[in-house]
Amino acid sequence: MIRLYAGLISLILVFSPVVCARDMYYVGFLGNTNNAVSNAMFNSIKFASDEFNLTNTAYAVTPEFFDENDPSVQDFIKNKGNLLGVIGAFGPADKNVVEAVTDIPLISADSGNSYFNIEGRQNLFRVAASDEQLAADTCRFLISVSLKAKLAIVYSTESDEYRKMAQAFKNTADRNNTWSQYFKEVEADRKDFTAVLQRLRDLKVHNIYFAGNAAQAAMLARQSSDLNVGADFSSTHLICSPVFIKSAKAGAQGAVFASIAPSSLYGFKKFRPYLKKFESYGGDDIHIPYAFDAAGLLLNALAAGKTDKSAIVKSLRETQFDGVTGDISFKDNGVRLNPPVYFYIIRNREFLQRNLMGPEKGAFEKAR
Repeated sequence: MIRLYAGLISLILVFSPVVCARDMYYVGFLGNTNNAVSNAMFNSIKFASDEFNLTNTAYAVTPEFFDENDPSVQDFIKNKGNLLGVIGAFGPADKNVVEAVTDIPLISADSGNSYFNIEGRQNLFRVAASDEQLAADTCRFLISVSLKAKLAIVYSTESDEYRKMAQAFKNTADRNNTWSQYFKEVEADRKDFTAVLQRLRDLKVHNIYFAGNAAQAAMLARQSSDLNVGADFSSTHLICSPVFIKSAKAGAQGAVFASIAPSSLYGFKKFRPYLKKFESYGGDDIHIPYAFDAAGLLLNALAAGKTDKSAIVKSLRETQFDGVTGDISFKDNGVRLNPPVYFYIIRNREFLQRNLMGPEKGAFEKAR
Protein backbone atom coordinates (compact mmCIF):
# COMPACT_ATOMS: atom_id res chain seq x y z
CA MET A 1 0.00 0.00 0.00
CA ILE A 2 2.82 2.41 0.85
CA ARG A 3 4.40 1.68 -2.55
CA LEU A 4 1.04 2.35 -4.23
CA TYR A 5 0.75 5.79 -2.58
CA ALA A 6 4.35 6.53 -3.51
CA GLY A 7 3.54 5.66 -7.11
CA LEU A 8 0.48 7.88 -7.16
CA ILE A 9 2.45 10.79 -5.73
CA SER A 10 5.09 10.31 -8.41
CA LEU A 11 2.41 10.40 -11.12
CA ILE A 12 1.00 13.61 -9.63
CA LEU A 13 4.42 15.23 -9.61
CA VAL A 14 5.03 14.20 -13.23
CA PHE A 15 1.65 15.04 -14.74
CA SER A 16 0.18 17.76 -12.49
CA PRO A 17 -0.10 20.99 -14.56
CA VAL A 18 0.09 23.03 -11.37
CA VAL A 19 3.36 21.55 -10.18
CA CYS A 20 5.22 20.92 -13.40
CA ALA A 21 3.73 23.01 -16.23
CA ARG A 22 4.30 26.38 -14.55
CA ASP A 23 7.78 27.72 -15.14
CA MET A 24 9.09 29.90 -12.31
CA TYR A 25 10.04 33.54 -12.95
CA TYR A 26 11.15 36.32 -10.65
CA VAL A 27 10.27 39.99 -10.18
CA GLY A 28 13.19 41.72 -8.48
CA PHE A 29 13.13 44.61 -6.05
CA LEU A 30 16.18 46.70 -5.18
CA GLY A 31 16.09 48.43 -1.82
CA ASN A 32 17.08 48.55 1.83
CA THR A 33 15.64 45.85 4.08
CA ASN A 34 15.67 48.30 7.00
CA ASN A 35 13.71 50.96 5.14
CA ALA A 36 9.92 51.18 5.63
CA VAL A 37 9.34 52.53 2.10
CA SER A 38 11.34 49.68 0.59
CA ASN A 39 9.36 47.11 2.56
CA ALA A 40 6.04 48.67 1.54
CA MET A 41 7.05 48.62 -2.12
CA PHE A 42 8.26 45.02 -1.88
CA ASN A 43 4.96 44.01 -0.28
CA SER A 44 3.16 45.63 -3.20
CA ILE A 45 5.23 43.57 -5.64
CA LYS A 46 4.52 40.43 -3.63
CA PHE A 47 0.82 41.25 -3.73
CA ALA A 48 0.92 41.73 -7.52
CA SER A 49 2.79 38.44 -7.94
CA ASP A 50 0.29 36.54 -5.78
CA GLU A 51 -2.61 38.00 -7.77
CA PHE A 52 -0.91 36.90 -10.99
CA ASN A 53 -0.33 33.38 -9.67
CA LEU A 54 -4.04 33.01 -8.91
CA THR A 55 -5.07 33.59 -12.50
CA ASN A 56 -2.17 32.42 -14.69
CA THR A 57 -1.65 28.72 -15.31
CA ALA A 58 1.36 28.93 -17.62
CA TYR A 59 3.83 30.67 -15.32
CA ALA A 60 4.48 31.13 -11.62
CA VAL A 61 6.11 34.27 -10.20
CA THR A 62 7.85 35.06 -6.95
CA PRO A 63 9.40 38.36 -5.81
CA GLU A 64 13.12 38.58 -5.07
CA PHE A 65 14.55 41.23 -2.71
CA PHE A 66 18.01 42.52 -3.70
CA ASP A 67 19.79 44.36 -0.88
CA GLU A 68 21.30 47.59 -2.20
CA ASN A 69 23.86 47.54 0.65
CA ASP A 70 25.42 44.31 -0.62
CA PRO A 71 28.57 45.24 -2.61
CA SER A 72 27.92 42.32 -4.98
CA VAL A 73 24.26 43.10 -5.60
CA GLN A 74 24.74 43.99 -9.28
CA ASP A 75 26.31 40.57 -9.87
CA PHE A 76 23.38 38.83 -8.15
CA ILE A 77 20.98 40.71 -10.41
CA LYS A 78 22.92 40.02 -13.60
CA ASN A 79 23.26 36.29 -12.81
CA LYS A 80 19.72 35.65 -11.56
CA GLY A 81 17.97 33.28 -13.94
CA ASN A 82 14.44 33.96 -15.22
CA LEU A 83 14.51 37.50 -13.82
CA LEU A 84 11.81 39.59 -15.53
CA GLY A 85 13.08 42.93 -14.25
CA VAL A 86 14.00 44.95 -11.18
CA ILE A 87 11.83 47.59 -9.52
CA GLY A 88 12.93 50.19 -6.97
CA ALA A 89 13.19 53.80 -5.94
CA PHE A 90 16.77 53.80 -7.26
CA GLY A 91 18.42 56.31 -4.97
CA PRO A 92 22.09 57.37 -5.00
CA ALA A 93 23.08 54.06 -3.38
CA ASP A 94 21.85 52.25 -6.50
CA LYS A 95 23.84 54.21 -9.06
CA ASN A 96 26.36 51.39 -9.59
CA VAL A 97 23.54 48.93 -10.27
CA VAL A 98 21.91 51.26 -12.79
CA GLU A 99 25.22 51.66 -14.61
CA ALA A 100 26.13 47.95 -14.52
CA VAL A 101 22.79 46.34 -15.42
CA THR A 102 22.18 47.25 -19.05
CA ASP A 103 19.88 44.53 -20.42
CA ILE A 104 17.39 43.68 -17.65
CA PRO A 105 14.42 46.09 -17.32
CA LEU A 106 14.92 48.53 -14.43
CA ILE A 107 11.72 50.34 -13.42
CA SER A 108 11.70 53.30 -11.03
CA ALA A 109 8.54 53.68 -8.95
CA ASP A 110 9.72 56.95 -7.42
CA SER A 111 10.02 60.58 -8.52
CA GLY A 112 13.65 61.19 -7.53
CA ASN A 113 17.07 60.93 -9.14
CA SER A 114 17.06 62.30 -12.65
CA TYR A 115 20.37 60.50 -13.35
CA PHE A 116 18.29 57.33 -13.65
CA ASN A 117 17.35 58.21 -17.23
CA ILE A 118 20.66 57.68 -18.99
CA GLU A 119 20.73 58.78 -22.62
CA GLY A 120 20.59 55.89 -25.05
CA ARG A 121 19.68 53.23 -22.48
CA GLN A 122 16.71 51.12 -23.55
CA ASN A 123 16.18 49.18 -20.30
CA LEU A 124 15.35 52.13 -17.99
CA PHE A 125 11.75 53.08 -17.22
CA ARG A 126 9.98 55.40 -14.78
CA VAL A 127 6.29 54.89 -13.91
CA ALA A 128 5.92 57.93 -11.61
CA ALA A 129 6.39 61.58 -12.51
CA SER A 130 9.98 62.70 -11.98
CA ASP A 131 10.88 65.53 -9.62
CA GLU A 132 11.66 67.62 -12.69
CA GLN A 133 8.17 66.91 -14.05
CA LEU A 134 6.66 67.88 -10.69
CA ALA A 135 8.59 71.16 -10.78
CA ALA A 136 7.43 71.88 -14.34
CA ASP A 137 3.80 71.11 -13.48
CA THR A 138 3.99 73.28 -10.36
CA CYS A 139 4.97 76.14 -12.64
CA ARG A 140 2.09 75.34 -15.01
CA PHE A 141 -0.29 75.36 -12.04
CA LEU A 142 0.95 78.73 -10.78
CA ILE A 143 0.66 80.27 -14.24
CA SER A 144 -2.68 78.84 -15.36
CA VAL A 145 -4.63 78.36 -12.10
CA SER A 146 -3.08 80.74 -9.56
CA LEU A 147 -2.49 83.32 -12.33
CA LYS A 148 0.99 84.27 -11.16
CA ALA A 149 2.73 86.43 -13.74
CA LYS A 150 6.10 87.07 -12.07
CA LEU A 151 8.01 84.08 -10.71
CA ALA A 152 11.27 83.99 -8.76
CA ILE A 153 13.35 80.79 -8.60
CA VAL A 154 15.80 79.92 -5.85
CA TYR A 155 17.60 76.59 -5.48
CA SER A 156 20.05 75.00 -3.08
CA THR A 157 23.54 73.82 -4.07
CA GLU A 158 23.09 70.81 -1.77
CA SER A 159 22.22 68.57 -4.73
CA ASP A 160 22.36 68.82 -8.50
CA GLU A 161 18.82 67.42 -8.43
CA TYR A 162 17.62 70.74 -7.01
CA ARG A 163 19.30 72.67 -9.82
CA LYS A 164 17.60 70.45 -12.40
CA MET A 165 14.22 70.98 -10.77
CA ALA A 166 14.76 74.74 -10.72
CA GLN A 167 15.76 74.68 -14.38
CA ALA A 168 12.68 72.62 -15.29
CA PHE A 169 10.52 75.20 -13.50
CA LYS A 170 12.20 78.09 -15.34
CA ASN A 171 12.02 76.35 -18.73
CA THR A 172 8.27 75.96 -18.24
CA ALA A 173 7.87 79.61 -17.32
CA ASP A 174 9.85 80.62 -20.41
CA ARG A 175 7.75 78.41 -22.69
CA ASN A 176 4.66 80.16 -21.38
CA ASN A 177 6.15 83.65 -21.77
CA THR A 178 6.05 84.24 -18.01
CA TRP A 179 8.57 86.46 -16.22
CA SER A 180 11.19 84.33 -14.44
CA GLN A 181 14.33 86.43 -14.61
CA TYR A 182 15.32 85.88 -10.99
CA PHE A 183 17.15 82.52 -10.98
CA LYS A 184 19.56 82.16 -8.07
CA GLU A 185 21.48 79.44 -6.28
CA VAL A 186 22.08 79.58 -2.53
CA GLU A 187 24.54 77.66 -0.40
CA ALA A 188 23.26 74.48 1.20
CA ASP A 189 23.99 75.83 4.70
CA ARG A 190 22.56 79.31 4.15
CA LYS A 191 20.09 80.41 6.82
CA ASP A 192 19.74 84.16 6.31
CA PHE A 193 17.89 85.13 3.12
CA THR A 194 17.40 88.81 3.92
CA ALA A 195 19.36 90.13 0.91
CA VAL A 196 17.59 87.76 -1.47
CA LEU A 197 14.14 88.61 -0.15
CA GLN A 198 14.70 92.36 -0.14
CA ARG A 199 15.59 92.13 -3.82
CA LEU A 200 12.49 90.05 -4.53
CA ARG A 201 10.35 92.58 -2.66
CA ASP A 202 11.77 95.34 -4.86
CA LEU A 203 11.01 93.26 -7.96
CA LYS A 204 7.43 92.73 -6.73
CA VAL A 205 7.43 89.04 -7.59
CA HIS A 206 4.20 87.08 -7.20
CA ASN A 207 5.62 83.71 -6.19
CA ILE A 208 8.92 82.30 -4.95
CA TYR A 209 9.72 78.73 -6.00
CA PHE A 210 12.39 77.02 -3.90
CA ALA A 211 14.10 73.74 -4.78
CA GLY A 212 15.89 72.44 -1.70
CA ASN A 213 15.40 70.55 1.52
CA ALA A 214 12.38 71.19 3.73
CA ALA A 215 14.32 72.84 6.56
CA GLN A 216 15.84 75.47 4.27
CA ALA A 217 12.49 75.93 2.52
CA ALA A 218 10.90 76.70 5.89
CA MET A 219 13.55 79.34 6.66
CA LEU A 220 13.02 81.05 3.31
CA ALA A 221 9.22 80.97 3.59
CA ARG A 222 9.22 82.28 7.17
CA GLN A 223 11.63 85.11 6.42
CA SER A 224 9.64 86.05 3.32
CA SER A 225 6.55 86.45 5.50
CA ASP A 226 8.43 88.36 8.22
CA LEU A 227 9.84 90.80 5.64
CA ASN A 228 6.45 91.30 3.96
CA VAL A 229 7.82 90.42 0.54
CA GLY A 230 4.25 90.01 -0.70
CA ALA A 231 4.94 86.84 -2.68
CA ASP A 232 3.34 83.44 -2.27
CA PHE A 233 5.61 80.44 -1.75
CA SER A 234 5.99 77.18 -3.66
CA SER A 235 8.42 74.32 -3.34
CA THR A 236 8.89 70.57 -3.73
CA HIS A 237 6.87 67.74 -2.15
CA LEU A 238 9.47 67.70 0.63
CA ILE A 239 7.47 70.44 2.38
CA CYS A 240 4.58 68.02 2.86
CA SER A 241 5.39 67.72 6.55
CA PRO A 242 3.97 69.18 9.79
CA VAL A 243 7.55 70.11 10.64
CA PHE A 244 7.63 72.50 7.67
CA ILE A 245 4.39 74.16 8.76
CA LYS A 246 5.65 74.54 12.33
CA SER A 247 8.99 76.00 11.23
CA ALA A 248 7.71 78.24 8.45
CA LYS A 249 4.91 79.64 10.64
CA ALA A 250 2.89 82.25 8.68
CA GLY A 251 5.13 81.64 5.67
CA ALA A 252 3.52 78.23 5.17
CA GLN A 253 0.10 79.73 4.48
CA GLY A 254 -0.79 79.32 0.81
CA ALA A 255 2.34 77.36 -0.07
CA VAL A 256 1.95 75.19 -3.18
CA PHE A 257 3.60 71.90 -4.08
CA ALA A 258 3.00 68.93 -6.38
CA SER A 259 3.14 65.22 -5.55
CA ILE A 260 2.91 61.87 -7.32
CA ALA A 261 0.02 60.77 -5.08
CA PRO A 262 -3.41 61.94 -3.91
CA SER A 263 -4.09 62.57 -0.22
CA SER A 264 -5.25 58.96 0.20
CA LEU A 265 -4.48 55.75 -1.67
CA TYR A 266 -8.24 55.55 -2.25
CA GLY A 267 -7.67 58.49 -4.60
CA PHE A 268 -6.32 55.92 -7.06
CA LYS A 269 -9.78 54.72 -8.08
CA LYS A 270 -8.56 51.65 -9.94
CA PHE A 271 -6.59 50.55 -6.87
CA ARG A 272 -9.62 50.61 -4.56
CA PRO A 273 -10.72 47.01 -5.29
CA TYR A 274 -7.30 45.81 -4.16
CA LEU A 275 -6.90 47.90 -1.00
CA LYS A 276 -8.91 45.65 1.31
CA LYS A 277 -6.98 42.58 0.18
CA PHE A 278 -3.70 44.48 0.45
CA GLU A 279 -4.20 45.17 4.17
CA SER A 280 -2.87 41.72 5.05
CA TYR A 281 0.40 42.56 3.26
CA GLY A 282 0.96 45.64 5.43
CA GLY A 283 2.39 49.04 4.65
CA ASP A 284 0.88 52.36 3.64
CA ASP A 285 3.01 54.48 1.35
CA ILE A 286 2.47 56.65 -1.72
CA HIS A 287 4.78 54.41 -3.79
CA ILE A 288 2.63 51.28 -3.36
CA PRO A 289 0.37 51.80 -6.42
CA TYR A 290 3.39 52.64 -8.59
CA ALA A 291 5.31 49.54 -7.46
CA PHE A 292 2.15 47.51 -8.12
CA ASP A 293 1.93 48.93 -11.65
CA ALA A 294 5.65 48.38 -12.27
CA ALA A 295 5.18 44.72 -11.36
CA GLY A 296 2.05 44.65 -13.50
CA LEU A 297 4.03 45.78 -16.54
CA LEU A 298 6.46 42.88 -16.15
CA LEU A 299 3.72 40.35 -15.40
CA ASN A 300 1.72 41.55 -18.40
CA ALA A 301 4.74 40.92 -20.62
CA LEU A 302 5.18 37.45 -19.12
CA ALA A 303 1.49 36.61 -19.65
CA ALA A 304 2.01 37.47 -23.32
CA GLY A 305 4.85 34.94 -23.47
CA LYS A 306 7.69 37.46 -23.33
CA THR A 307 10.39 35.69 -21.33
CA ASP A 308 13.57 36.88 -23.04
CA LYS A 309 15.13 40.07 -21.59
CA SER A 310 15.14 41.93 -24.90
CA ALA A 311 11.56 40.84 -25.62
CA ILE A 312 10.42 42.16 -22.22
CA VAL A 313 12.17 45.49 -22.80
CA LYS A 314 10.58 45.74 -26.23
CA SER A 315 7.16 44.91 -24.79
CA LEU A 316 7.46 47.62 -22.13
CA ARG A 317 8.39 50.18 -24.77
CA GLU A 318 5.59 49.27 -27.19
CA THR A 319 2.65 48.27 -24.98
CA GLN A 320 0.09 50.60 -23.42
CA PHE A 321 -0.76 49.21 -19.99
CA ASP A 322 -3.96 49.91 -18.06
CA GLY A 323 -2.56 50.39 -14.55
CA VAL A 324 -4.08 51.38 -11.22
CA THR A 325 -2.33 54.76 -11.59
CA GLY A 326 -3.79 55.21 -15.07
CA ASP A 327 -2.73 54.36 -18.61
CA ILE A 328 0.99 53.72 -18.86
CA SER A 329 3.10 54.16 -21.97
CA PHE A 330 6.63 55.45 -22.32
CA LYS A 331 8.47 58.09 -24.30
CA ASP A 332 11.67 57.18 -26.14
CA ASN A 333 13.74 58.00 -23.04
CA GLY A 334 11.73 55.61 -20.83
CA VAL A 335 9.84 58.39 -19.04
CA ARG A 336 6.11 57.80 -18.66
CA LEU A 337 3.84 59.77 -20.94
CA ASN A 338 1.48 62.04 -18.97
CA PRO A 339 2.04 60.60 -15.47
CA PRO A 340 -0.50 61.62 -12.80
CA VAL A 341 0.39 64.71 -10.74
CA TYR A 342 -1.52 66.02 -7.71
CA PHE A 343 -1.44 69.59 -6.39
CA TYR A 344 -1.63 70.78 -2.81
CA ILE A 345 -2.04 74.12 -1.04
CA ILE A 346 -1.30 74.61 2.64
CA ARG A 347 -4.22 76.33 4.34
CA ASN A 348 -4.65 76.82 8.08
CA ARG A 349 -1.91 74.29 8.84
CA GLU A 350 -3.47 71.59 6.66
CA PHE A 351 -2.47 70.08 3.32
CA LEU A 352 -5.42 70.51 0.98
CA GLN A 353 -5.46 68.65 -2.31
CA ARG A 354 -6.39 71.03 -5.13
CA ASN A 355 -8.38 69.20 -7.78
CA LEU A 356 -8.61 70.80 -11.20
CA MET A 357 -11.96 70.74 -12.96
CA GLY A 358 -13.71 72.57 -15.76
CA PRO A 359 -12.03 75.78 -16.98
CA GLU A 360 -9.10 75.36 -14.54
CA LYS A 361 -8.27 71.94 -15.94
CA GLY A 362 -8.54 73.28 -19.47
CA ALA A 363 -6.24 76.21 -18.66
CA PHE A 364 -3.69 73.91 -17.03
CA GLU A 365 -3.65 71.55 -20.00
CA LYS A 366 -3.27 74.49 -22.36
CA ALA A 367 -0.14 75.66 -20.51
CA ARG A 368 2.91 74.00 -22.03
